[in-house]
Amino acid sequence: MTRFHYENATVLLAEPNAGVRAELKEALNGMGFGKIVDTGNLKGVQDFFWEEDVHLLIGETTLAEGDLDSLIHQVRHQEFGHSPFVVVVALISDNARAKSAIDAGADDVLLRPFTQENLCARILKLTENRKRFVVTTDYIGPDRREKPRTEGMPAPLVEVPNPLQMGYCGKGGAKALRRAAQAALVRINRHKVERQAFQAHWLVERIAPALKEGRALKEEGGAEMLDRLQIVAKDLNRRVLGSSYAYAAFLCMTLVNTAEKLKESSGRFDLEDARLLDKLSKQILRACSPEQTGYLDDGEDAPDA
Repeated sequence: MTRFHYENATVLLAEPNAGVRAELKEALNGMGFGKIVDTGNLKGVQDFFWEEDVHLLIGETTLAEGDLDSLIHQVRHQEFGHSPFVVVVALISDNARAKSAIDAGADDVLLRPFTQENLCARILKLTENRKRFVVTTDYIGPDRREKPRTEGMPAPLVEVPNPLQMGYCGKGGAKALRRAAQAALVRINRHKVERQAFQAHWLVERIAPALKEGRALKEEGGAEMLDRLQIVAKDLNRRVLGSSYAYAAFLCMTLVNTAEKLKESSGRFDLEDARLLDKLSKQILRACSPEQTGYLDDGEDAPDA
């Protein structure tokens, strides 16, 4: 068996059962992990994510004070902590929880009951061969597609650092990990801007006709689409300044303001504003296109899932 050096790696273990927690720590110690921090609740996880870089998170998805899946999603989307590429093994007691953990961005899911050997084998596998990340409107995390789909906008694949590999968790690895993470984040952010621009345009195409004809949005599910547009527009506005599409920042801010104005008007506003919404989405889609920056193909794009 290949021997990896984990003595400088930091593990965060979230397990509500103290006895099980002790057994898992024993297994991790046996693998040579140097720093293992354990907690039985979500607050402990949240606090530690702000304090230090985490290389490996092993956690029960259902914890006191909240759901670990939601936190994983936030971490992957750079909305919480500063370890977006932490390796995550989610522990579940019911197969029905697997999809939620996967959708959140976990690298692997382990169904109870499992042995210490099972856990160690999963960690070794993730150390040797971590999947590339895929970027879509709703998801950032390991690519789990069995086969690509040919329709829709291409969903980019991004090579991300593996914090468990010796180059990153060994001596001097912290700086190397930050450099590699920053490079990957630049690519992820750029792809996310492109995805959100596409999504905003798709939503506006379905909202604008009703507005131009003076129909209430609630008649055709438009209210839900408007809520979604607000979320997408705000995320787009948050990300665009840190991307190669920073020149589109004013357009994105205007889209946020226009969507909020529409929401406050209970789904009705004048024809001029409806036309503005339509115009903005088209301009943003053009501005946040790879053709504008020359990033046409970096060799890691794949069809959408």
